[in-house]
Amino acid sequence: FFNYLKFLPNIIYFLETFASWDVEIGFEVEKNEDFYLVMDDLSDKFKDIIHHYDDMVVLREPKQKFVLAKK
Repeated sequence: FFNYLKFLPNIIYFLETFASWDVEIGFEVEKNEDFYLVMDDLSDKFKDIIHHYDDMVVLREPKQKFVLAKK
């Protein structure tokens, strides 16, 4: 599943979580239809592991600055 996600052009990140959901996937798409085409493809190819998904639209994000902590 994760190897497949690596090659999808609209996916900007994916990660396993310790939350009540198992996986979080971030997309950047031009239209909602593009998102649903990808999700339909994933749901079809991985129906043994994708039983349900929720989606959320983010129209813009504030600029973020990440600083790596030294160990």
